[in-house]
Amino acid sequence: MAELRAIVFDLDETLADRTRTRDRFVELWIQHYWAGRVHDPEQLHEVFCRLDNNGYRAKDELYHMLVDELSWTDPPTEAEHSKFWQEHFPKMAEPMDNLHNTLDYFLRQGLKIGLITNGRERVQRAKIDTLAIGRYFHAALISGAVGVKKPDGAIFSQCLKALEIAPEEAWYVGDHPLNDVRGSADAGMTPIWLSQGAAWNEEYTVKPAHTVHSLQELVRLYESLHG
Repeated sequence: MAELRAIVFDLDETLADRTRTRDRFVELWIQHYWAGRVHDPEQLHEVFCRLDNNGYRAKDELYHMLVDELSWTDPPTEAEHSKFWQEHFPKMAEPMDNLHNTLDYFLRQGLKIGLITNGRERVQRAKIDTLAIGRYFHAALISGAVGVKKPDGAIFSQCLKALEIAPEEAWYVGDHPLNDVRGSADAGMTPIWLSQGAAWNEEYTVKPAHTVHSLQELVRLYESLHG
């Protein structure tokens, strides 16, 4: 077994709690766009969260689906709605529990720390700034900046090259079965699935080497294997 020299993370739903972030944003979205209108906050919240698809729906498509499903009269323009998202959503980024303690721990172990995330550069960098975690990364790749996104192996290879390590010397930790688990496995890294208590879908043929439910459990996994 190769020596573990680096641990690379996904951002949303791995280091950042996107569910809590989204809920905070939706509250602001309702206040901003629906004040003075007859509306049901619970219904608006349900519709937004369902159509958002945990961030995997393109924002232009989300906008048009919201307008259609909510029969939204006199909505903002698509450009205005996109600007509102980009300005406010990243500033509301919520950390996963034990975020800084976990990153501090792995730095103390002498590991290099990397980040690979899909998304627009401006938005993802703003989340990183809000969470105050940029200082931890020896390499941080954002798909919107490098022109390739997970699960394409090229983005994993770029990160490994920046970290100056071989694939077998790195763990990759993420929540998405395809983008994170399969993508990192195909790149030769050890995939670790951050499940947050969800069950693995057996339809995915490439499985994680390990499953953890939280960042704290990730530390315990490391200690059990390398302590």
